[in-house]
Amino acid sequence: PEKSGYKVEKVKEINPGPNSSNPYGFLVTDGRAYFVADDGIHGEELWTTDGTEEGTRLLKDVTPDDTGLGSFGEQRYGFLPTKLGEKNMIFLAHGEELWTSDGTSDGTKMVKDINPEA
Repeated sequence: PEKSGYKVEKVKEINPGPNSSNPYGFLVTDGRAYFVADDGIHGEELWTTDGTEEGTRLLKDVTPDDTGLGSFGEQRYGFLPTKLGEKNMIFLAHGEELWTSDGTSDGTKMVKDINPEA
């Protein structure tokens, strides 16, 4: 469908099946969008897209279990990315840890373990 001159279409089925990937927290920078989505395997994790199916991928599995980066125990904190400089962003994982990313898997890392218990 088209609304206000924009064509709206699905880019990729991130979580095939009956459940939604529930994407949220979009940040667009340097020609790419970064967001959180749940693929049904990793939990809510950081994804990126250039607007094509081939260019849409899991950027990094920040949490090795399936809790996802938007969760901390039973509480859900969400993904609040902020652009940092020309090519970087910062965001919270587990609601208590500060992470940074340059848009690559290797360049996505915890800034400092400010809460070792999280």
